[in-house]
Amino acid sequence: MKWQLVENPAGKYFRMKTGDTVLFVTTTDGFAPLRADGFKEKPVNLHQVHSDRVFIINRYFPQEGVDGDGLITFEKGVFVAVKTADCYPIFILDKDSKVASVVHAGWRGTKAEIARKAVRLIKKLRGIEPSNLIAVFGPGISGEHYEVGEDVARFFNHGLVRKDGRIFLDLLKENIAQLEGEGVKEFVPPPGDTYSSPLFYSFRRDRMIKGLMWSIIGIGGNHGKNN
Repeated sequence: MKWQLVENPAGKYFRMKTGDTVLFVTTTDGFAPLRADGFKEKPVNLHQVHSDRVFIINRYFPQEGVDGDGLITFEKGVFVAVKTADCYPIFILDKDSKVASVVHAGWRGTKAEIARKAVRLIKKLRGIEPSNLIAVFGPGISGEHYEVGEDVARFFNHGLVRKDGRIFLDLLKENIAQLEGEGVKEFVPPPGDTYSSPLFYSFRRDRMIKGLMWSIIGIGGNHGKNN
C-alpha cells in the first residue's frame, strides 16, 4: 500500500485503495480535482477541538455541531473526514474492509492518545484485533520542522530531538510508538511533509491558516472513476 498522486485538469489529490476501502487527501487545490474525477460523497466531519473524543458514524449522524477529533464507521457508503494543516490525519482500517476510521492528531490529540483509543474502540465494538489493522498517515509536519517548548515536550517520550538548545517533536514517530504499544503492526508513511511541500497547507510555515486539507476514508460508495 502506498499513496498515489492523482492529477487532472482541476488539480491534484492523493489516493489509496485496499479492498473496498478508499482514502483521499486533498491538496491546496481543494475538492475540485476529486469532484472532477466523480467523487460525489459528502464526508462526515466534526467540529475539531484537539480532543480524544471518537464517534461511531452512520448515515444518520449529524453533519455538523458535534465536537470531536476521531471518526469510525462500519457502514458501507459512509465517508468520514478530518481537516488539517500540520496536525496528522491518521487513518485506521483493515484489509477486509470492515472498518474505516480517521483521527486528527496534533500534539494535544497525540498526548491524549486519540489514535490508540480509536483502535481500542474498534476492538471493543467489532472484535478486530489491532494486529489486523493498518495505520495510514496522511500529510503532517515533520519532526525537523516542528519546534516546541518544554511545556509541550514534557508529555512525550519517543519523538523528541534536542539540538542546540531547541526541542523538536516528531508526531509521526510518537504516534507510531503508541500504536505499536497497542498491537498495530502495519504502517503506511505520509505522502509528504506539510511544512516543506507546496502541495499542502502549513500553519507553521505560513504563520496563518490559509486553508485545510481534507483527509477522507470510506468503504464502498460512489468514489470516482477509479473505484
